[in-house]
Amino acid sequence: MIFHFLCLLSIGLAAASPVVSDLTIDEDVLKQLKIRLKEATKISDEGDDIVITAIVNSYADKILRNIDQYMAIQKFDPMAMPDISEKFEKFFVSGEFTLNQGVMTDASTLHRDGACTVSYNKSSEILVVDIPLAFTDLKFKYSYRVKYMKIGPTGTADGQVTNLRMRVVLSADLNTFLMKLNKYDIVNAGKMSLKFHGNLVYDWLLNLMTSASTIAVKPIILTLVEVIVKGTLKSLITTINNLVQEILGPDGLFQLLI
Repeated sequence: MIFHFLCLLSIGLAAASPVVSDLTIDEDVLKQLKIRLKEATKISDEGDDIVITAIVNSYADKILRNIDQYMAIQKFDPMAMPDISEKFEKFFVSGEFTLNQGVMTDASTLHRDGACTVSYNKSSEILVVDIPLAFTDLKFKYSYRVKYMKIGPTGTADGQVTNLRMRVVLSADLNTFLMKLNKYDIVNAGKMSLKFHGNLVYDWLLNLMTSASTIAVKPIILTLVEVIVKGTLKSLITTINNLVQEILGPDGLFQLLI
């Protein structure tokens, strides 16, 4: 059953580019993966409840390179960031600063952050792929404007988030030949640094803007990362599922298992 699914997946991925624009994966990757899992099956082939696990790092790296290219083509890198506006009060005088024209870059630095494993439960016929992911760094940039006591400095701000780590779990039900995204978790939200450039004459104003901006920008970046990663994976999975079911057709599953 597992090898039937991988054969279907090879065909589906090879044909995926017309549906999910410019996202293609080398068919040889899945052929090599099938051989690797077949070797693991020979090692653990006793009983119905056996769980077979294989480490498939090189295959995951190849697929991630395709996903990186796809994200750039889909304009996920760079990606626009929403404006931020914060009010404050100092010496009983109200003020406001805004961040606009924000952009996040380097989403294409997504990479594997540990061993990628494929597990197959012979009893349930479920194939599970567990992939630890991380970004080398995510950079961002904003323009800012301050309104306070007729002082209106403007300038730019730039920063980065390092060590942002995630865990993604995919599964394939070999009874239905359908894949799904089981889990997307932020393992480490990363460390953020931020620097303002321009004529900020008061230290307290610089400190206030740095603190408020850090609190406001971090969740925006985490949300954008989720949109990028989950969106790309779900598009790929939907495409694969549609293509596999199209290949199988109404009677395809029965014919495949004869």
